[in-house]
Amino acid sequence: MQHLSVAVFVCLALCVSAFPQETGTIVCDPGSTLPVPAWTSPGGAHVVEQLSCGQMVSIFGLEKGYFRIQIGERFAYVYAKYVRVTQPQKQRIIAAEEQAKEGQEPPPAVTAAADPAKPPKPYVEKQRRHEGGLYFDVSHMYYGEKDFMRNKGYFWGVSGDYTYHPDKFMLKVDGRFSIGSVDYWSRGTGTDDGLRDYNFETRFAFGYDLGTSEKASFIPFIGLGYRYLFDGEEGSISTSGARDYDRKANYLYSPIGMETMFRLGSGWSLGATGEYDLLWHGWQYSEIGDYVIPLEFPVFLPNFVAKNDQEDGWGARGSIKVVKNFGELAFVIEPYYRFWELEDSDLFEILQYPYYGIPGYDYSWLKEPKNSTTEWGINFGIKF
Repeated sequence: MQHLSVAVFVCLALCVSAFPQETGTIVCDPGSTLPVPAWTSPGGAHVVEQLSCGQMVSIFGLEKGYFRIQIGERFAYVYAKYVRVTQPQKQRIIAAEEQAKEGQEPPPAVTAAADPAKPPKPYVEKQRRHEGGLYFDVSHMYYGEKDFMRNKGYFWGVSGDYTYHPDKFMLKVDGRFSIGSVDYWSRGTGTDDGLRDYNFETRFAFGYDLGTSEKASFIPFIGLGYRYLFDGEEGSISTSGARDYDRKANYLYSPIGMETMFRLGSGWSLGATGEYDLLWHGWQYSEIGDYVIPLEFPVFLPNFVAKNDQEDGWGARGSIKVVKNFGELAFVIEPYYRFWELEDSDLFEILQYPYYGIPGYDYSWLKEPKNSTTEWGINFGIKF
């Protein structure tokens, strides 16, 4: 047991000597009290912690213009201009980095006894790998079936997201609910205004921060999404006297895209996102209700629901994001554009076989025609 204790002590001593520690003080921009961000990597997109002015930090190296500091059990990076160190300290840090690259032993760290004016006081804070957001949005939607019908109107929505950043990876889940009023027009059945619609969407995405620049980050991502659209027309009568009905659309798809963020200084950031949406499958339910099938011998079907499958289609979306950081909270404004295009669905077929000895059969079908949806709007909210 005594030999084991000695071995552990020697191991700890070697580890400490391999990573010399200097101390520095966080300094803010002149005339500002905004906290200084500590990033996951030099030029990274995600903040580990917000450091307050005058805070003491432990320094373990200099990389690409950023000091490497320790926060809790992990390391983070602070832009060098926000850390005050003496010139001898900076020279020792640079020398240690160069010698470490050459495989040499770095010089020993300066202790409190050697530099009493700057006693080492490492500042330990709780790790921060989690981000959340809450947003409100207003948008305009246009749905069209070429040369046949269209719906258009304004929507109001609420959305939220949660992002987990284990080092340079990104795991994100988000959801949105919106409701609106649309006006209907059809070449064959006239018009009907003030119809209620609502939309629900949830997505999960996985990405990785490439960290290609000190002032910009690029995160390619891929994920899985579900979109639900309710077009509520049941009980309405169009100007031609046609009876409307409810339609429910369900889409399963994968978002594939890129998210980027540029840091402009003084708490301002500018970002952009673009993606392609790969449709896996769509399910369309038309709740026609009491329906008389126009066959040779008309058939009455109460509470009739037609189901169509959609296999071919795609979507795209893009946005520009402006962020102002106020410390623990950040204000976000984000104009966006979204688009979907779906091809003809399969056919919902109805066959009527020989009836009362009459040979052959009659045939009827229903389908969801090719359509597109365009939506543009603006998000505004907070991140925390």
